[in-house]
Amino acid sequence: MNGHDDDDGIDPALAGGDFKLFVTRLGIQALIALGVIENPVTGEKVENEVQARMLEADLGMLLRKTEGNLEPDEADKLREVLSSMRERLSR
Repeated sequence: MNGHDDDDGIDPALAGGDFKLFVTRLGIQALIALGVIENPVTGEKVENEVQARMLEADLGMLLRKTEGNLEPDEADKLREVLSSMRERLSR
């Protein structure tokens, strides 16, 4: 047994394919870029406004491009992450 629960070798805890999890991961990247949480690689909190604004633009594009194609809870999650990020960027 290799610690994986499926045949493709992907740890189920890290599996992709879930839209809300995908948006959450982007949100975590945004929090790292905003210096809110530590970068797990460096262990430091460093603000990178350029990266944060890039992620905000990407999330905004994702919202526009997926309009009408998401489940209500998926659209709500995307709007929630984008709104929170925009609020932090405006400070």
